Amino acid sequence: MSVAKMMRPDELSERKSLRDRLKESTRIATSDPEMSNLSGTLRRGATYSGIALIATQLVAFVQTLVLARLLTPEELGVYVVGTILTGFLVTVSEAGLRLALIQRDKDVDRSAETVFWVTGAMGVFFAAGAIGTAPLLGAIFGDPTVALIAATNAGTLIIHGLTNVPDGLMQRRFNFRRRLIVDPARVVVFAVVTIVFAALGYGAWSQVIGNYAAMITWLGLSWAFAGWWPGFVRPSVRIWREMARFAYPLLLQALVDRVRTAGETAILGRSLSTDAVGQYRYGQRLSLIPANAVVQIGSYVLFPAMSRLADDPAQLTDAFLRALRIAWVPSAGVAALTCAIGEPAVVILLGAEWREAGQAFVAMSGYGLGIALHAAASEAIKATGRTPLLNWTTGTSIVLGIGLLVVLVPFGLIGVGLAISATELAIGVIVLVLTHRVLPFPPVRLIRILVVPAVIAAIPAAGVGVAERIWLRADERETLTSIAILMGQTVAFAVLFVAGLILTAPASARRVFESVRYRLCRSSARREDNDRDVDDTSFEATTVALPVIDADATIVLRVYRSEWPADAPTVPLIVDIRAVRLSDGGPSSDAPAVDNRTDAAPIRRSPPPRPSPRPPLDPGRRPSPRPRHPPPHGGAG
Repeated sequence: MSVAKMMRPDELSERKSLRDRLKESTRIATSDPEMSNLSGTLRRGATYSGIALIATQLVAFVQTLVLARLLTPEELGVYVVGTILTGFLVTVSEAGLRLALIQRDKDVDRSAETVFWVTGAMGVFFAAGAIGTAPLLGAIFGDPTVALIAATNAGTLIIHGLTNVPDGLMQRRFNFRRRLIVDPARVVVFAVVTIVFAALGYGAWSQVIGNYAAMITWLGLSWAFAGWWPGFVRPSVRIWREMARFAYPLLLQALVDRVRTAGETAILGRSLSTDAVGQYRYGQRLSLIPANAVVQIGSYVLFPAMSRLADDPAQLTDAFLRALRIAWVPSAGVAALTCAIGEPAVVILLGAEWREAGQAFVAMSGYGLGIALHAAASEAIKATGRTPLLNWTTGTSIVLGIGLLVVLVPFGLIGVGLAISATELAIGVIVLVLTHRVLPFPPVRLIRILVVPAVIAAIPAAGVGVAERIWLRADERETLTSIAILMGQTVAFAVLFVAGLILTAPASARRVFESVRYRLCRSSARREDNDRDVDDTSFEATTVALPVIDADATIVLRVYRSEWPADAPTVPLIVDIRAVRLSDGGPSSDAPAVDNRTDAAPIRRSPPPRPSPRPPLDPGRRPSPRPRHPPPHGGAG
């Protein structure tokens, strides 16, 4: 006997009802996003991403400071080396299909089903491969702890494979709960769990435990908010082939980036020491803060939005140039300030033993600039479907990145940082040239966007840097004094940088200020309207209001005592009306005017109606039951 026959009818109907709800939720999750107010959606997405970024970066910064006191550079280096393999295999298991799902504009339901099964199966396959090759990794670095960490961390490949579809669908539909809830929750869980276990003396294993806790949090929240469930349609080999053609250049680019990262770590570990790897990783983490700001705030909304604008080249070009300006201006300021006070800032915040990390941080200041160029341009190329053009950046990344690293590694971490900065800047320039082939924008406008902010940032940075090295020397003073000097230098640079931008682009500054003032005024008007006391007079008993035609041919609202219960539903009126009581048979002078408008605009009261020239109707007169027709000609009168 089947399970369905053994179930009671109410249980079977409940099961069908649950399946119907899941199916409807999946249909909504794979539907097209709302595009009627795209500019508002982008502004809202950038705002939400900025809020989430500030929260996550603050947590990550505090985590970095605390772990620097609890863990040694060698313990950090062991974890970095042990997770090289899983970091590489995560990219392979995703295969660029998540981005292909975001760009997809047809058969989205079957595409999501296909991506789910393909990436899930690849996650399981590569997790088994990571466990099998972990001893080889330990033998290469001569540390059995590296092999154990590599094998233990293999389970994150399966978890990551299960997050691709929910994350991709949320990004495609501009669902910002991933930015506002999922990402901050993952960062907070990792920081709290890692710090707790590091304080308990778990060393490098504290980061392994924290990573698992963060991944499980990411998985649960993504599935809860995406609203998508597998099993309602069948996967398709044809769709997988179409998506693979789009994703192949992206997969190749991601693989090369992982190979380059793994190569950099291996070269440092073999040429220098695990302590140098830990110093390098902390310097890289600090340099990634501004780069992550550009990527997290911009790319999350840029790629799906530009994909919807691919059929309008003029609008897509304008969106690209605006995104490039927004990404470049703050990146130029942060890079200049890093060159000026980066090293003493790291020493003050982390301690004197991390001075080499501060030097690497300064040398990698160009990393954020390259990411700013690459982020906006690559999103435009991917949105148009011309992903094979990105193969140029892939080749440049692996050849120039590894080549410069081998040449400059004898100069220590400073040479490593310079190699990374030069590589990212070169990739950014190449992507801009490729974007010009897809979107022919004016080169003069591009030069104005890039050169002017860079020059403005360099001038105050030079002054702050000279003052720090000759007179202030913040890293040689007491902690509180050093922090005060550091904050003063940052504020001085920010004021001079913003003043220079205003002087060189007064029209743009005026538009920004007007936009901010308009939003503040509109927000204030809304708050005042919400606080407005709409009606100070309330009826003593439950009432019902009916519009009727009065004797003078005007429409009024008569209020009657109702027999309805007190909790009966009511409908608010959005027009200016005149309330009339029937207690005395006519309009009452003390009847309150009902005004339930919710907008901030003032209401112009209508003047009182003029009396009708017709005589009032006789209350005792009864209408004739016969229709009123004129008498026939010649009939009796």
